Amino acid sequence: MRPRLTPLNADAPHLLAVMLLTGLAGTALRLLSDPGETLPTLLLTGLYLSLPLLAAAGLTVSQPRRGVCWGAGLGAALAAAYCNYVLMDPQYNQDANIGLGLYLLGGFVLVLGPAALLGGALGYLFGPQEQSEPATSYLPLWPWLKPLGLPVLGAVAAAGVDYARTAALTGLALADLLIGAAFLAGSALLYGLLLSLLPLLWLRGLAARTGQPRHPLAAFWGICAGLALGGVLVRAWPSMLAWPLAALLPLLGGVLGWQTARPTR
Repeated sequence: MRPRLTPLNADAPHLLAVMLLTGLAGTALRLLSDPGETLPTLLLTGLYLSLPLLAAAGLTVSQPRRGVCWGAGLGAALAAAYCNYVLMDPQYNQDANIGLGLYLLGGFVLVLGPAALLGGALGYLFGPQEQSEPATSYLPLWPWLKPLGLPVLGAVAAAGVDYARTAALTGLALADLLIGAAFLAGSALLYGLLLSLLPLLWLRGLAARTGQPRHPLAAFWGICAGLALGGVLVRAWPSMLAWPLAALLPLLGGVLGWQTARPTR
């Protein structure tokens, strides 16, 4: 049996836009309730808090059944909006932003995942039953899995950078430092793989429809390289400005990969 990945649902662009806007609504309501917040702060914080939702989006927009796709996506988006609103409240977000940090590290699994499952179940029971059309041509899966090694290497490098910085600034025992580095590497790895799932499904579907995989595959290599470099950047440069730069790196890598792909002879 040939291994394959389910292509993106036909409603994926609309659902992704709705999910992001819903998640940003929670952030906007919290920040706008404080008159001291500025528009740059709103934009940077919104981008920062969209990471768990983007990670969950890769799993929701690939559901072939339309009702499941929308139910899971809206469930994750509503949960993200609620978390963004509550966790940014000074009443709950205390003790060095521990609650917000835990949500950013694992919220896409512990919070958004169950919400997506519940929404998907409701969509399966009560939503539309139409399904996406399968890809018209078969593409080998292995060439599309090899670029995922770059986010793996990036997660290890990010953990190494964080370990070196923490060891230099604190007097923690070696065992505690290694446990923290392993936890960070695991979280960064999950983020890298989940964030790469959305472009993987889209670019592989594009290659299957056109029968020309060279440029989409090269773009996916660039996106994975950008994700790996972005993960290292945010650990090496602990600044809010690092996050928008890290978000631009996969986009830049994808464009460069597409443009530099050698034409098919």
